[in-house]
Amino acid sequence: MGNAVRTCVACRERTNPDTMIRLVRHPSGIAVVDEKRRLPGRGAWCHVSGDCLGLLVKRPAGLQRALRGTIDMERLAADVRLWLARRLSDGLSLAFAARCAVIGQERMLEAMAGGGVACVAISTDISPRTVRGLKAGATSGELFVEVPYSSAELGALLGGELYAAVAILHGPATNNVLLRLRQWSALG
Repeated sequence: MGNAVRTCVACRERTNPDTMIRLVRHPSGIAVVDEKRRLPGRGAWCHVSGDCLGLLVKRPAGLQRALRGTIDMERLAADVRLWLARRLSDGLSLAFAARCAVIGQERMLEAMAGGGVACVAISTDISPRTVRGLKAGATSGELFVEVPYSSAELGALLGGELYAAVAILHGPATNNVLLRLRQWSALG
């Protein structure tokens, strides 16, 4: 979005909108995530983080004022998580298809030793032993994020095998999925 700056409706911080989501009030009265940032009507911007979404749920007046209506905040928080989980699955699949993701513990450790890994996405059912082994091989503070998928679901996203973890490499092809992984991590 160039040099645009938006204000988070929750924390009031002014920042680049690329790291935020736009929320709009649907004609039916519910607040929805404006995925393409093109829906008509008044919108409000919010960081995709547990802190900001928590503030919105606790103090909905700011968002309700911005969208000019009553908002079901619990539903909105669940919708944001669902939206982010979809974006995350798309990003992981695309990174793997573009050969910008590494699977298999040995290959992941080699990539980490070479400094090419930006983030490691781990499944919800990964063994603690595997996590310890991967973290022991981490060299430059790679981010480890538990994604909302079992190893079977993560495997289905990446080609049908069971994968407990996937390493995302540095590079322009992975910028979007890395942003989504950081956002998922911030949701807590």
